[in-house]
Amino acid sequence: MQSKKEAQELILSREQYYIDSLNPEYNILKTAGSLLGYKHTEETIALMSLAKSGENNAMFGKSGENHPRGMLGKTHSPETLAKLSAVNGTTVYVYSSDGSTLLNTFPSARKAGEYFNCCHHTIKKYALNGLLFQGKWILSTSLITPIGDCSPEF
Repeated sequence: MQSKKEAQELILSREQYYIDSLNPEYNILKTAGSLLGYKHTEETIALMSLAKSGENNAMFGKSGENHPRGMLGKTHSPETLAKLSAVNGTTVYVYSSDGSTLLNTFPSARKAGEYFNCCHHTIKKYALNGLLFQGKWILSTSLITPIGDCSPEF
């Protein structure tokens, strides 16, 4: 198995081969993996400057706003906002697929995402919708109490 560096070198060598053999005329840099010699257009420079400064522009929305794909101009329902609020910074519980056994606990969706090597947004989504995560686990923001075990015995 190749290392990441070896794979990158192989990819760049194949890219360079095709650049050299096809000699494309438009939209291509002459050296694979290098931006040497590339110049942004004035329009692109202006857009990047606006985005960096946080000023309003059509491409990035209003200053200070963060629009996930498909949400530009839309708002979440009060129910969805409440669910999202409940998940942020909240403990995430990991249960077996039948919900009978607590397997792990994380102090936040971000920590659970680090453990499962995925984005914390994915953890939040599964914790909110109750779908089986990775085909193996149920994620929840609250403890699941088995039926018939609602109160402790003393």
